[in-house]
Amino acid sequence: MSQGQRALVVTAAVCALGSVVGAARAEELTLTWDAPPGCPTRENALSTVTLLAGKGSLRAISASVHIRQTDTGWLAELTAAGGSRELRGASCLEVARSATVILALAAGGTLDETAASEPATARDGEQRAAPAASSESPTGRESAPVAQPPTPARVVREDDSRTAWQLGAALHLLGEIGILPAPSLGAMGAFRVEHGAPGAELQLRAVLPRSKALATDASRGGDFGWQSLALAATYRVAEPWALALGFEAGRLTGEGFGVDHHVLAVGTWLAPSAGVTVRLLTTRHFALEGAANVAIALLRPRFGLDAHGTVHRPAAASGRLELGIGWR
Repeated sequence: MSQGQRALVVTAAVCALGSVVGAARAEELTLTWDAPPGCPTRENALSTVTLLAGKGSLRAISASVHIRQTDTGWLAELTAAGGSRELRGASCLEVARSATVILALAAGGTLDETAASEPATARDGEQRAAPAASSESPTGRESAPVAQPPTPARVVREDDSRTAWQLGAALHLLGEIGILPAPSLGAMGAFRVEHGAPGAELQLRAVLPRSKALATDASRGGDFGWQSLALAATYRVAEPWALALGFEAGRLTGEGFGVDHHVLAVGTWLAPSAGVTVRLLTTRHFALEGAANVAIALLRPRFGLDAHGTVHRPAAASGRLELGIGWR
C-alpha cells in the first residue's frame, strides 16, 4: 500500500471515530468547506476537527476553507477567527488534514496563536494522523477517542508566496496577420511581474519582412517590416488562463524595389490590444504557453511609389498567435 493510500485509510478512520462525538458538537463550529471532488468532504472535516479537539468543549467559531489545485501542488485557503492562512501541500488530502488541525486548535484559542510561527513542510514518509484506541479510565468509564495530530503542510502567511511579487519572462514564436502584406512569422519577448493574480508585462514583437509588388507592374514594389513595444496589464482569472489588456507603439518600414532611388520610409504604429494566454504544460519554474491576441490600429500609414500609387497599407486590425516558453 502506498503512503497516499495509507493516509487516506487513516483519515477515514479518524472521520469514522469522530462522527461518534461530532454529532453533538458540530453545531459549535460553523464551517464553509469548498473542495473539488475526490477531496475530504465537509462532514469528514467536521468529524476530524471534533475528534482532534478531544473531549474539552469547543469554542464557537466561524470558518471557511477553500481548496484548489495550482500549478505547483494543492492550496487550502483558510479563514477563521478574523485571520487567514494558506496551506500548501502535494495532495488535496494533505492540505485538508492540515486545515482540520488548525481548526481544532483555533476552536480552543485563536488562529494567530495556534498557527506555527516557523512554517513547517510536510514530506512524504513523515508521521501521519492516527486515532488512538479507546482506553478505560481508572473509574471504569470509557474515555473519548484521541487522535495524533498530523504534521501540517506548510503554513504560508498572507505576505508570502501567492501574494509576493514574482518576476518572470517569456519567449514566444509569433505568427501575425494584418500588418504586413502577407502573414508573417516573428518572435515575442516579454518581461513580467506578478503580484498574485494581477500582473504586468513589457512586450517586444518583431516579424520577418514581407514584400509586395504593384498590381500593374510586378517588377516594382516594396519590402515591409514591423517592430513594436507594448505594455500590458494581466490578470490570471484561473489556472491555467490569464487575460491581458495593453497598448503598443511601434514602427512600420518600407523600402521600394525596382525604383531609381532606394528610400527607407517609416510609419508610426499605435494600437490597443487584448488577448488571452494559457499554460499548456507547467513545471515548478517553466511553462509551455500559448497565446492569442488582437490589436486595433489607431494609425494606418500608407506606403506608395511616386507616380505609381499605393503599394501597401496595414489592415485595421492585427491578429496574432503565439507559442513558446515562460519562466519565473
